[in-house]
Amino acid sequence: MKYIETYQVTPEGKMPEESRSRFVAFLKKNAGKFVEHLTTTDRKRTRPQDKYFFGVMLPCIVDHRRGLGYWEDVKQWYDFFVSEGYFGYKEFNGKLIPKHLSEASIVDFIEAKEKIQMMFAKEGLIIPDPQQKEFLETITNNKGLEK
Repeated sequence: MKYIETYQVTPEGKMPEESRSRFVAFLKKNAGKFVEHLTTTDRKRTRPQDKYFFGVMLPCIVDHRRGLGYWEDVKQWYDFFVSEGYFGYKEFNGKLIPKHLSEASIVDFIEAKEKIQMMFAKEGLIIPDPQQKEFLETITNNKGLEK
């Protein structure tokens, strides 16, 4: 008889408390038994990640480049990041080809975000993390900050 248990793990490698307690109980119950294999699944990137990429990152890049005299648009930069494999690769007909953002996992997205941020930091552009955007807007607009 084959027994299968499934547990949710966050991209950071953590388990929600309920899953963790079930997992520990499963391990104690089956201590010493052979585990045939463990598998993982990549969760697709999230809608907030899409909004951040197209609403924050790409506009920051386009604005920065326009200030330097270049006139690329959001689509051109997106196509560049795809063609360079920033979102990872997939196998197609025995060949590795670049993934589009829609095919990227959460981890692929995070790695691409960090790589893009580092690339533009060398040019003097600081692309804020998703959590920083609201904070930076507050500082820029002098809302709610004491002087």
